[in-house]
Amino acid sequence: MVRPNFFCGIEGLQWLLQNEPASKRDDIDLTVDLIEAPYLFIYTSDADAWNLKVMGRGEIYDHEKGSGIERGNLRVDRKTGEGAGQTSDPLLRDNMGAFFEACRRLARYIRDENLQPRYAGLDPEQAGVMLEVSGGKLTARKVAGKDRPEMMCTTLFGGPTMCRPYMEDFWDRSETDMMSLEEKIEKAEGGDKFAMAKLAQAYLDGGDEVEQDPAKAAYWFRKEAELEDSEGAFNLGLLYAKGFGVARDFVQAAQWMEKAVAWGDPDGKGPAALYRSMAENQQKAEAGDAAAMAALAEGYMGLGGSLDQAGSEEDYKLCLQWAQKAVDAGCAAGYWPLALAYEHGRDVEQDDAKAVDLYRKGAEGGNAPCQHSYGCRLMTGEGVGKDKKQAFELFKQSAEQGYGLAMRDLGRCYQFAEGCVGNMKTAVEWYEKALEVIDDPDLARKAAFFRQIGENNSDWDQDYPPADDDFEEYDPEEAQRQRAEEWQQKYAQYAEKDPRIVINGSKFVFTGILVDDWESVLEKLTAMGGVERGAVSGKTDYLVVDPRGFGESKVKAALEQRTKGKPVKIVLVDDFLKALGWDA
Repeated sequence: MVRPNFFCGIEGLQWLLQNEPASKRDDIDLTVDLIEAPYLFIYTSDADAWNLKVMGRGEIYDHEKGSGIERGNLRVDRKTGEGAGQTSDPLLRDNMGAFFEACRRLARYIRDENLQPRYAGLDPEQAGVMLEVSGGKLTARKVAGKDRPEMMCTTLFGGPTMCRPYMEDFWDRSETDMMSLEEKIEKAEGGDKFAMAKLAQAYLDGGDEVEQDPAKAAYWFRKEAELEDSEGAFNLGLLYAKGFGVARDFVQAAQWMEKAVAWGDPDGKGPAALYRSMAENQQKAEAGDAAAMAALAEGYMGLGGSLDQAGSEEDYKLCLQWAQKAVDAGCAAGYWPLALAYEHGRDVEQDDAKAVDLYRKGAEGGNAPCQHSYGCRLMTGEGVGKDKKQAFELFKQSAEQGYGLAMRDLGRCYQFAEGCVGNMKTAVEWYEKALEVIDDPDLARKAAFFRQIGENNSDWDQDYPPADDDFEEYDPEEAQRQRAEEWQQKYAQYAEKDPRIVINGSKFVFTGILVDDWESVLEKLTAMGGVERGAVSGKTDYLVVDPRGFGESKVKAALEQRTKGKPVKIVLVDDFLKALGWDA
């Protein structure tokens, strides 16, 4: 029997994971096209196990022949519940279990809703079942032909794109490509959206077939969008934002981008939010709001880099006008787009020295992006004297305002001890904060790797000196003295005054220990039945602190455990050594 194919977005998968179907039977074989990622899930079951195979989806995909590259697989034993599989795809590696469970619950949902008789005979090459969340419920409806959704696919060159990977659509596009201009127009006027898209792109680009005509491009993109086509809506929104072929209108631009998202193109979310904010800032800026002027200038700077066919001169010109007005009104945020313009020569003659000076002025005014950019110049010495300590301070000021790139670079400072005393745990914490606001897969992998390694290493939250060329005046003894003062001011009150330490069976975590021959101490601890741990948790009995080099994060973790009812005892290293019978 042919397996029914389901089209499902991330929202539908989340619904399945959050709602437990009543039926316990999950033995229906099925396939699921994930709309927002280039994956086809093939779910099957037998007497021994449940199976999930994940295929990569290209721009042309044949369900019947199973064309595509296998991205991963998982087999879960029915008796033991243990799973085994493999994948080299980072997204699948992190989410394979969730995808499997969503497919298994879908099989049970099909039982609950008695969908199998209704959809069992559907040819997956011609039709499928669209799963959507409406009113808090999961709904299912048949879609065929051009009603099937656009989906994220992998191009021939490996990049992602939203398209319709259906064989008949491919042949329709190929047929349209071979038509004359007159034939395309006739077909487009008859309602064929592939022809509309071809005409719109031809008029947008200009070339041998037609001269560039942005108004006609907008006309055909609108016709395409009115058929609820996400690509047409996205392109029409971009034309409204640029004022190319239509009058510039950020409200219309945002509305069409939002429709593109609703019709299956998640790439429209960012532009939609930008255009909404630009529409609001336009009104506020015209009313004299200096902060809105700066934000509007930054928006125009971003617009200048989009839609090459429309050019960038007008966008950059408006950017400079609003940025200068913001600066004249006393808003430091206006320095940021001004500095970018001079650094890259956007509607002004490139002048790196002026750009650096503008970054400096913005940084002095407290603008987070300028603090970060000027800090980068100080860190490398490009266009200004190198000063890593000042760069570190600027990164810190910017990061504390929530600027993601500064958080990332502050983490690097702590990792490599550039401009500051190094601390690996602090570095990872800043990397993780940065990842809350920026998308950086490489940084995410690095942070996860360092955390995994560090949590099994008791020394990973210890300070280490900066590079010699950064801090010639670095004095280890002075650093220890300052650390001890910080301990006394912040945390001394939490230490046990007269601790009675039980060694045998207790779990110990150590932080900042600078005692000589410490390895011998740990050997004695183990011999007496104590257990050394790397990180503070609910299983920790004692946190042993050396004030000369203590790790603040571990102390905070111990205090947090206390609030949860776990009485972690904080003990100074001298008292701990006395309990061991070791001279402090």
